[in-house]
Amino acid sequence: MQNQVLKNPLRFRHNIVFILCVSIFICCIGFLTKEGILPLNQTFERTQNSKIWFQIAAVIGIALPFFVLIACFKDIFIRKFTLSFLLVLFFQIMSERLSSRNIFPSMILVVAFLYISYRLWQLVYGLIECKHHVFLKPWQSILTRSMLVINLMFWSMVLIRRIVFGLPQLL
Repeated sequence: MQNQVLKNPLRFRHNIVFILCVSIFICCIGFLTKEGILPLNQTFERTQNSKIWFQIAAVIGIALPFFVLIACFKDIFIRKFTLSFLLVLFFQIMSERLSSRNIFPSMILVVAFLYISYRLWQLVYGLIECKHHVFLKPWQSILTRSMLVINLMFWSMVLIRRIVFGLPQLL
């Protein structure tokens, strides 16, 4: 079973297991930090360009995969990938909101790091699977690969940005 989880991040049950594990981990970090055992900074200041990043993330991370889902809905692989990707992104957004309100604001950095890392794995896996997938129409291949590469580059930049600028705020 564990080998299967490591093989395919697109399966629904694997995503649910990941989401549950991350949720438990986030609660533990929050509890340990509030009790003073884990010395994390509980405040978090957003930069001026955060709003721009969120708007770009909405277009690249939500609208682009959703467009690919609609345009290529008959293709099972594309449907499975985009729904899996959007499911994890939805739970990331919900976890960031809930943890930053209910635990402490800087928890958004921990949540983002975990979820973005998982979604990067999904994107790499999707690109690898595209090599072996027979698309129904040639344009679907181009559209899907373009969406995967654009998302992979964007979320990699976001993760690097979170590490470089967010990690010092957290520690």
